[in-house]
Amino acid sequence: MSSLKVVAPERPEQEQLLGKHPVASSTDPAVIRHAVNELTHDEHLVKLHKGHQLQGRVHGTQLGPIAFVDVRYGAGVTIKSPPSGERILVVIPQGPMFVESSSRQWMASTPFALSSTEHTLMVPDPERGALIGALDASVAGQRFSTISGRQLQRHIHLDSERPLQLAAPELFASTWIESCRIIDQNDAASLPGAAEALLSTLFSTLLLGLGPHLKCFEPRREIGPVRPAYLDAALDFIKEHHPQISGIGSVADAVRISPRQLQTVFMQHVDMSPAQYLREVRLLAARDLLSAGNPEARPSVSSVAARVGFEHLGRFSAYYTKRFGEPPSRTLACHQASLRAPTTAITPPATSQLQRKHS
Repeated sequence: MSSLKVVAPERPEQEQLLGKHPVASSTDPAVIRHAVNELTHDEHLVKLHKGHQLQGRVHGTQLGPIAFVDVRYGAGVTIKSPPSGERILVVIPQGPMFVESSSRQWMASTPFALSSTEHTLMVPDPERGALIGALDASVAGQRFSTISGRQLQRHIHLDSERPLQLAAPELFASTWIESCRIIDQNDAASLPGAAEALLSTLFSTLLLGLGPHLKCFEPRREIGPVRPAYLDAALDFIKEHHPQISGIGSVADAVRISPRQLQTVFMQHVDMSPAQYLREVRLLAARDLLSAGNPEARPSVSSVAARVGFEHLGRFSAYYTKRFGEPPSRTLACHQASLRAPTTAITPPATSQLQRKHS
């Protein structure tokens, strides 16, 4: 019986992005560093791990304001990037990458941004490296304002206690990587509108990715729900016809909406139900009548209750007392007493007295 030999599969070679745009290939870390910095304006440092031999390759290009760099080191290196300041740098790891920034450490496998204020240490995958996108923050701000329709309140400043990991990471990575393939396959300058269309897509995904970390926009103005015209019609109908309204259904019919819709719109905009609003209108009308009645007409609590639309006197008295802190009979009695109280006439002094006083 023959023995079975198990062979570990070879790791497939990662696609070299921007393959048609070579910039540098060298065993000298300084050469690779300089080639990357020329495109990113990052001024980062490269430290080769002990016992490793660099096999660096840099491919890169510029599309409008955005620089793209695909860098492979072929050896273990530690990258130290300074604060990005007025630049935005996003990193798309092509393999597992150790990252340390703002005293936070994590293994990055999805896109992240460099801090505007803190140094960032990175140990990329030796063979797969990373794709880097770099641009001026001011340019990004103008584009973000146009895309979102919001005004910038301050400059873009990427500073966070949490890792600056991008939102929608899969969408962001796939869009930017595919854009590099398109750039490699086509001369964007020769295709009218192609470069601008590609830039619009890139900036849209960048805004989406950086969204959770952006504090540069003016606060959104909270706009309440639009007050529908049929609500005003319902309010006017209740005020004018409250004595005759037999139920909320008649109000809904008057403004041609369903009772449920009427209930919903009242709770949303008036903060009370239609029945509660009808009761409030009736109670206010009753108080006006009890406080302004003619004593010679001998108004009564029962007649006022019926006049404003209450069919049950006991229920009316309970609602009234709870609403105004006194029973309707007391309101009526106090008003009648004030009308019957004698008034003291003030007699002006005689003219002769005024003359003696000023003489």
